Amino acid sequence: MPFEGDLKEYIAAPVLETETQRILREARELVQRPGVWAKGTRAGTCGRACVITAISRVANGVPLSEPAPGQMHPSEMEAVVAFELAAGINRPMENIPDWNDSVRRQLPEVLAAFDSAYVIAGPPQAPAVESDAP
Repeated sequence: MPFEGDLKEYIAAPVLETETQRILREARELVQRPGVWAKGTRAGTCGRACVITAISRVANGVPLSEPAPGQMHPSEMEAVVAFELAAGINRPMENIPDWNDSVRRQLPEVLAAFDSAYVIAGPPQAPAVESDAP
C-alpha cells in the first residue's frame, strides 16, 4: 500500500523558472542593492539603475559598468509587459520610466511590483482536475 512505513528519501521537484522570471528576479536583485535604484535617469555607466535599465541590463547580460545595449532582447519585452501589468501601468498614458520616476515612488513599492511581475511571468498553471477518487 502506498505511503506505508518510513519515508527514507525525499526528492524535491525541480523549481522551474521561465527566462522572463529570471530576468525579473535578477533585475529586482540589482535594484535592491544599496544605492543602485535611481529615479530620473536611464543610467549610463554610473552604477545606478531605474527599473527599465535594470530589466534591460539583465536581459542583455550587460553590467551597469558598461555602455547600454543597443537592441532589445526578446525576453526583455516580456519582462517589461509583466512589470507594467504588475505596476498597473496603462500605456500609452504612462510607462515604466514615468512610473519609476514618480515623486511618491519608493523602493519597497518597486520591489513589490517586481515580485508581482515575477508571478505574472510564471508558467501557465494547469487547470484544476476534479477527482472521483475517495
